[in-house]
Amino acid sequence: MADATASGTPLRQIRVRDAAPSKARLQGRIMPVVRGVLYPTEFTALTIPHYQRMEMSGDKSVELFKTQGPDGDGIPDDLLLCADGTDFRALAGGELLVSAPALVVLDGHQRVSAALARLKAGLTTDPFGVKILLGPTEEEQLNIFYQVNRYHTPVSTDVLLRNSGNNAAIDALRTLAECTPNIPQIQWDQRKLSGDQMKARSLYDLAIMVHGYARKTTIEEVMGALQELTADLGTEILCENMKSFFDYVEEHYSTGTTAEFAYRPDFLRALAGLFGQYAEFWNVKSPQKLSVPTAYANKLDKLEPKRIRDFVPRKDAMTRINEEMRYHLSAGKTGLKLTPRFQA
Repeated sequence: MADATASGTPLRQIRVRDAAPSKARLQGRIMPVVRGVLYPTEFTALTIPHYQRMEMSGDKSVELFKTQGPDGDGIPDDLLLCADGTDFRALAGGELLVSAPALVVLDGHQRVSAALARLKAGLTTDPFGVKILLGPTEEEQLNIFYQVNRYHTPVSTDVLLRNSGNNAAIDALRTLAECTPNIPQIQWDQRKLSGDQMKARSLYDLAIMVHGYARKTTIEEVMGALQELTADLGTEILCENMKSFFDYVEEHYSTGTTAEFAYRPDFLRALAGLFGQYAEFWNVKSPQKLSVPTAYANKLDKLEPKRIRDFVPRKDAMTRINEEMRYHLSAGKTGLKLTPRFQA
């Protein structure tokens, strides 16, 4: 077997375990394929092509880093890789040696980056299930990359919430939304249909924020907060408070000049956050129940729509609208008291 490609690039003998050769029809032709498991000892053979997007950062990157450790959930998807040439050699015990300069990552860039980051930090990482295409041209690689990304549709968080199960708050709020006139129509499916006013994720964001939680980043955090609320309040009070919230929105923001942002998620989250932050919006005798005093409602009504509208297109609209509401309530000779519900 040759030790180098025609360009002089050294060949590697890349070990794939639990491996099986196969074939697949790609780019209009039958292409040889190897399916198996790639262990971390072989990860140095992985290379990221120029057409991949940049390595991501932030919460999702941290999540991927953690999930590939011994205490993480693991990665359910196989990597899609390709190799120059079609040479491989079968070994005993279900192993194959793929002969190539490198394995090009067509799908799985972020997972590979997280695994390599773990190894660089001296940590263990899980092996990857892999599907290796043997011998595609560079043009075919690029076409397959675009094809994979065109057909991949991330599952909507609305679908994940709909299918979550074993969460009484999710079921109760869904029933409430389906049966309550003042709650806008909720979309639970992958696609948002014309005429729907709110996605399901927004309903659950509002439910936790009305009750004093900060907005959560992941669906697991949302579900965890809802489970805590169910334990503390029960679903009956939870739903009663959400009905009160939407009744308030319907009464104060669904007509006239304010109607244009009445059901915008950023505006609703700002309002829910305001109610959740301060004791004045809760019943004195029953502090678990939302009850907006007339004086506070009247003063909020006097907040000029333009001062809210100016923030609506911004990425930080929710935070800025919330700040504007708090400032308006406490400012001037008729300023009202705002007492935090929860002490830091």
